[in-house]
Amino acid sequence: MRNFMCRILSAVTAAVCLPALFACGKAPSQTDTEADVATISESYSVSDKDTSALPFVQTVTDAAAETSLVTDIQTEAEPETETGFLTETETEITADTETETDAPAVSDTAPEYTTGTEAAVARETSSILADITVTYGKYKDKANDRIPVLFDELRFIDADTADKWERIMDIWKKYDNDTVVNYGVLPDGLCDTDELCIVVLGFQLNPDGTMKDELINRLKTALACAEKYPCSYIVCTGGGTASNDPSATEASAMAKWLTENGINKDRIITEERSTSTAKNAVFTLEILYGEYQNISQIAVVSSDYHVLSGALTFEAELILNADKYGNKKYTVVSNAACAAPGRTLSETYTPSSLIELTGEIELSKAIYYDEYVIS
Repeated sequence: MRNFMCRILSAVTAAVCLPALFACGKAPSQTDTEADVATISESYSVSDKDTSALPFVQTVTDAAAETSLVTDIQTEAEPETETGFLTETETEITADTETETDAPAVSDTAPEYTTGTEAAVARETSSILADITVTYGKYKDKANDRIPVLFDELRFIDADTADKWERIMDIWKKYDNDTVVNYGVLPDGLCDTDELCIVVLGFQLNPDGTMKDELINRLKTALACAEKYPCSYIVCTGGGTASNDPSATEASAMAKWLTENGINKDRIITEERSTSTAKNAVFTLEILYGEYQNISQIAVVSSDYHVLSGALTFEAELILNADKYGNKKYTVVSNAACAAPGRTLSETYTPSSLIELTGEIELSKAIYYDEYVIS
């Protein structure tokens, strides 16, 4: 009887207690896991660019989810124009009113970011360089604490490349913060010999091959520079950008204008292949190194909103590909510009131009059209 009563008591205890135990200790359902991940994601999320948070990668090692949460800035891509990719020649770069677009605004608040201890995952050099240039291009000095982190990552992979790009970034910051744009003519004190070369950057032609007013204004500035330094060479740089006249090039139209306005044709060098600022630099330097060994100093002429970006691109090419030019020392000594009221470069223009110098054309396009997402 006693055993029988004990069995009844045990059964009652199990009936009452076990459901409660199961309720307290049940395994999490899929819904619960998703809710946990959503909570984690929300706690690590950052606001979009309007509230100026920099992108970051934060790894979450939750035992249930084991997922990596990545938050990136995504901005609306600029529309393609009729002229295609990067003809600085610039209907694409907000230089022409018919295609002008506003650069995405940068918040006045310093951006924030988070780095995880497991974020040092090996990735391609090109991706790190894109992050460096786009981050600085969009956030300037507000990203000063982020750029060194990216350079540490790059240096771990390729120290020589990191050294070159640190030099480029220092020059970029100098142009942003300390360099004066000279309006109308080059400053006094430059070398008045044939060591000096005035490089005039092209601008997209009209469909019939005639020059637009902005290109003529650049040439007026170049003419003043050439007259001030009568022993200098003048490079006219720019390829075929006339939609209805394939035979027309910016360089040939520019050279014709200069000769008609009194410049001896023996002083004029034409580069007729390029359709971007990066290629302006590459093809011009190839000509100078191959055919004009006496030239060692370069002065860049363009519109005021573009001239420093152009000068930086020349300096970057000389740093990145010094071996190509026999390690000859070329120096970008100055600039001169025409005024172009209301014109501006998009904040992705200079990053895309610099990345184009590395040969990463598709990546350069993605950056230019603001389709690149910072890691």
